[in-house]
Amino acid sequence: MDSIIYRINSSYEIVYTSSMWNSFAQKNHGEDNTENMVMNNNLMDFISDPETREIYKMLVEKAAKTNTTVKVPFRCDAPGLRRFLVMEIEQLENGLTEFRSILKKSEKRKNVRLLERNIPRSDDLVKICSWCKKVYIPQTDSWAEAEEAVIQMKLFEMEKLPGLTHGICDNCYKELSEDI
Repeated sequence: MDSIIYRINSSYEIVYTSSMWNSFAQKNHGEDNTENMVMNNNLMDFISDPETREIYKMLVEKAAKTNTTVKVPFRCDAPGLRRFLVMEIEQLENGLTEFRSILKKSEKRKNVRLLERNIPRSDDLVKICSWCKKVYIPQTDSWAEAEEAVIQMKLFEMEKLPGLTHGICDNCYKELSEDI
């Protein structure tokens, strides 16, 4: 995978996506995130969790204030694949901010149905960390890899799997806050 690049203006509107954007979205059943769907929309409209929105804003501010490329590790998993990436955030001379997502490593895994996009879902929600992709387990007030969370939460005993919502786990929040 080549770098997936997008740029935002000072109002956080997405004003550019690289040629890899649509290819990646379509390969990952992200039809609602193709270039036509995101262009000229506010980046923050695609981030549901307030803490994650705040982290993104702080990363953009740091890139602008320090005039350096801010690098942040994150994951972008698929049902049968763990993807480890680095997000590079850079303030460009024209006032735009560029985000580059660069694949560092991927690992195959048994398919985790919870992560499939196009399956029937209940109205219940399970929180997944926007950065490390661990799943929050309310019963133990802990975060675990998706495979372990499915077992601990007995999700496959449910008639329909819950929907996914994003947040940020304590470890990622702490690490990102310290870096910023």
